[in-house]
Amino acid sequence: MTLSSRLANKFIDAANVMFGVIGNDTTTKMPRSKDNRAPYAWEYFVSKHLLKMAEARHGAAIKAAVRAGVIFDHHKEPREAGRLDVLYQDENVIVKLRTSQGNTRIDPDALAQFLIKRGVEMELIEAAADAATKQFNAKHEFIVSLNVEDRNGK
Repeated sequence: MTLSSRLANKFIDAANVMFGVIGNDTTTKMPRSKDNRAPYAWEYFVSKHLLKMAEARHGAAIKAAVRAGVIFDHHKEPREAGRLDVLYQDENVIVKLRTSQGNTRIDPDALAQFLIKRGVEMELIEAAADAATKQFNAKHEFIVSLNVEDRNGK
């Protein structure tokens, strides 16, 4: 017997409500603060913490699903582009695989070796690499944590 849309919606709604309560209910609500920006910082901390927990849970679920044969290790056994397959289906869950075209990237060392073997001077290769190199912005990571002070001196 498959899951009814009513039960599926009930589960999703309950999960959404429970997720939304975290950081706002009596046990996880922000302590009082004099700074009017504090609720935004609190929400940022809570959301970052939940994201880390969700990523860890998702990673563990992937490993367990691979071990159980629900999905396969796509790093070890990649499938070709353009597929839409059902990998698993029971009365509650369907797991599908959709593959799209992978990205391509030039290996600069392999390109340089290829050109050197064909007589291109290293100076020209380096000049071409410099002309084609684009500087991207630095990676930004905002690190948020609770500001804890031990008032007992411990």
